[in-house]
Amino acid sequence: MNHLSLHPVFNKKCCPIRKAGELSAFKFTLHSSIDQIHEDLVNQISLDKSVYFQHNYLKAVEQSNAQIEHRYVVIYKEDLPISFASFQILNTSFSVPNDNTSKVLLNLKSSVEFVTRTPIEEHLKLKVLVCGNAFITGEHGIVINNKVDKKLVMQVLAEATDEICKYEKAQKNKVSLVLFKDFKSDSLHISDAIQDYGFSSFKADPNLVFELSPDWKRFDDYKNALKAKYRTKLNKALKCSAELEVVDVDAEFFSKNIDQFNALYAQVDQKASFHLGTINMQTFIELKKSYQEDFIVWAYFIEDKMVGYLSAFRHLDTLDAHFIGLDYSVNRTYYVYQRMLYDYVKIALDLKLSRIKFGRTAGEIKSTIGAHPNDLTLYVRHNNRFINKLTPLVSKSIKPAKFNLRKPFK
Repeated sequence: MNHLSLHPVFNKKCCPIRKAGELSAFKFTLHSSIDQIHEDLVNQISLDKSVYFQHNYLKAVEQSNAQIEHRYVVIYKEDLPISFASFQILNTSFSVPNDNTSKVLLNLKSSVEFVTRTPIEEHLKLKVLVCGNAFITGEHGIVINNKVDKKLVMQVLAEATDEICKYEKAQKNKVSLVLFKDFKSDSLHISDAIQDYGFSSFKADPNLVFELSPDWKRFDDYKNALKAKYRTKLNKALKCSAELEVVDVDAEFFSKNIDQFNALYAQVDQKASFHLGTINMQTFIELKKSYQEDFIVWAYFIEDKMVGYLSAFRHLDTLDAHFIGLDYSVNRTYYVYQRMLYDYVKIALDLKLSRIKFGRTAGEIKSTIGAHPNDLTLYVRHNNRFINKLTPLVSKSIKPAKFNLRKPFK
C-alpha cells in the first residue's frame, strides 16, 4: 500500500482499549491531501459512484479552498481497503443565546461560563472537524464496503477521529467540535455506533427530495399534473420571469464573470442563519472543467446584469441541486428563485432523471414544486469533557424548522 500520512502514528493498527477484540482486525491511515490516496481506491471499496467521493471532485474542493484544511481516512481490514471518509476542518461561530432562546440553552450558557470562567463567546468560536461535505446536504462523508460489519467500521472511524484531534492539538490547531453530518433514517442503525464515543445525535433540517413521475416525459406533463392553484403559481412565475435571459455556463464564461458569481453567492450566504463555511467560487470553475455537462450551471440575466444562477450535479438518476446565487433586489419582481426551482424540474426531465435533491433550505416553497422532506441526523461531540456532558441537553432542544408541507398534485 502506498499512502503518505500526517504522522507515523496514523499507520498503527487500530486497537482501542474498549473494543480491542472486535476492532483488532482493522487499521487505518490518515491523510492531509487527496493526492496521497490512489485515485481508484474508492472504486475498490464500493460500487457507489457518487461524485462526492471521486478524486476530481475532492481535489477541486481541496485546491480551491485554501481556508479549509482537509483530512481523509482510509480503513483497512487484512490489508484491503474497506472504508473511506472525508473530513474538513473549518473555523465557524454560533450565535449567543438571546432572551427568546429556550431555558435549556440559557442554562447551558450560564453553566459553561461558571465552570470555565470564560465568556460563552470564547466557546462559540469553534474549530470544527466535519465528517461529510460541509457545503452540500446529504450523506457524503463515508463509504463502506458492503461485505464488512458497518457498525464496527463506524467505531474504527470514531477512533480515527480521535487520532486526528490528537494530532491537531499537538500542532496547536486544536479542534473544539467534531460533527458527523447528514445520515438518512435507514442509516441510523449503523451510524448510532459512534454514540459509544461520546457523540450526541440531533435532527437537522431535512433534505427536500422530489421523486419525478415516470409518466412525465416533458415539462408540460409535470405542469398538467399540478392542481389548478399550483399550476396558476407556475404560470405566474414563468410570466414574471419571461424577461430573464438564461445562459448555459461553461468554465471560460465562469472565469470571465467570477466577480458577479461571487457577489450573488455572497447575498445568499449572508442570509443563512448558520453555515459551516463559505466555498470559493474557483471551485466551480474546476468542477466545470472536470465534469463538463454533468456539472450544470445556468446564469440568469436582465439585460447585461446577472441576477442569479443555479448549479447542479447529474449523478446516476438524480439531479443534485448545488449552490445558487441570487440578487434579492429583483427577486420579487422577476420571480428569479421560483424560476430556478422550475428550471431544476425542466433540467431533470430533459435528462430523463428520476429525482431532484433540493437541499435543506426553503422547505415550504420547495414542497409547492413537489418535494418532500427526508429526515437527516447529525452527531456532535465537544472535545471539552464538561461541555460535552451538557451537549445532549442542547441537542435535544434542536428541532428541524417547521413548515407547511404543500400537496401540489391532483
